[in-house]
Amino acid sequence: MKKVVILLSLVLIICLVGCEKTVSTADEMLEIMQQEAAISSDLRECGTVVNGDALLLVASAGPDERVSTYCAAEFSITEEGKYRFEEMVDPDMYKLGWQVGMCKWKKGYALVSCNRDAKKVRIRIKESGAPEREMLVEIEKIPWVYYLDMSGTKTDYDINYTLLDSFGREM
Repeated sequence: MKKVVILLSLVLIICLVGCEKTVSTADEMLEIMQQEAAISSDLRECGTVVNGDALLLVASAGPDERVSTYCAAEFSITEEGKYRFEEMVDPDMYKLGWQVGMCKWKKGYALVSCNRDAKKVRIRIKESGAPEREMLVEIEKIPWVYYLDMSGTKTDYDINYTLLDSFGREM
């Protein structure tokens, strides 16, 4: 009986290791994301963020240039230069406005936008008991993904994101 339990445990371990989803390309990562999030339309890569040996891939779905949803998944970067699927971080990212999404990842936030009129994003951070900080981040290409690392920030804070057009006007 003990040998059977050990043998079954080994088989289970081998099966679990064999079930890991390891891929080499962004297209393969998008396929996994589409399956995991059960999204019927094709996903398009918006961008990636690397944090240590973790990679966040942000994708969009929707007809043509119009985005109906953003989603994000975490992959581990292996020594062989491949990527192992870890989890869907957010199968339907929080919408901050028209063609703008956000999700919490690690100790920060990933922002994404496919809005072609957006040229900058203004980020205002207000920590409890501290003056407000403001950052202006240039948007160089669309789609655009930006990671705001909040690891050095107190836990009690508010963040405000505003997209700006080429004239600096709020969108």
